[in-house]
Amino acid sequence: PRRGEATKLRMAFVPAPIPHDEEERIATLLELEVMDTETEEVFDAIAAVTKRIFDAKITSITFIDRSRQWSKSCFGLDNFCGTLETPRDSGFCSHVVGSGRKDPLVIPDTLEVS
Repeated sequence: PRRGEATKLRMAFVPAPIPHDEEERIATLLELEVMDTETEEVFDAIAAVTKRIFDAKITSITFIDRSRQWSKSCFGLDNFCGTLETPRDSGFCSHVVGSGRKDPLVIPDTLEVS
């Protein structure tokens, strides 16, 4: 397989770690009542500015509950924005939450992730 194909396969089967503060994080997420809600201008504005600043093809504001990652706002995935929901372990977002990162994750090229 091409390098990008091998990378995608490897990423798909590496489960993200569960953060040490998972119960507190989930409780806070539930208090926010943001999951499965309609789009909101403030989230779209943040995603749009981020896309412009980083000259990114795709930007997403994603929330992660116990089983899934759900995008509140995204740009660059025209056929999926507003309905983007994937299993928790299937993407980059869960890896950020599980790593304890406090800074943004910027991936210049997903096919070059190792």
